[in-house]
Amino acid sequence: MTPKDEVEQLMNNGVEVATKMLREDGEFYPFGVMKTAGGEIQPFGVVKTAGGEVQYIEASEGSENPSSGELIAFVRERVRQQAQAGNYVAIAMFYDVRIAPPGEKTKSPAVQVELEHRSGYCADVFFPYSRNKVGVVVFGETFANKREPTVFR
Repeated sequence: MTPKDEVEQLMNNGVEVATKMLREDGEFYPFGVMKTAGGEIQPFGVVKTAGGEVQYIEASEGSENPSSGELIAFVRERVRQQAQAGNYVAIAMFYDVRIAPPGEKTKSPAVQVELEHRSGYCADVFFPYSRNKVGVVVFGETFANKREPTVFR
């Protein structure tokens, strides 16, 4: 499996999770899907519990109203620590963002996926979306950009 194949496997796994949360809650908190050195796929990040409280996976701290920036910083730092310790070979981190697709001026909601592999492969992939009248998530045209590594430096 190539580095690109490995991160795409993680991306596909996480897009299903993000879609489910968008359908059920209309949003999602930042999270990640990682591939360990042993080949295991693991979730990482934050989730919203049934009671509306934010729960940090693999962490004891929590807050009812953290900012998106705080959550993203938390996820990135924890993932970076694990990657630098050699525990991960590939990561996909997911954020609910607003971005203007190429050629458009108006921002729309999108699932942003930061992909990184320890080999150096890095990309940001965006899945613009809308929700129809019955709450079904409809994805638009996906686009991607190269990026510099932030986890595997």
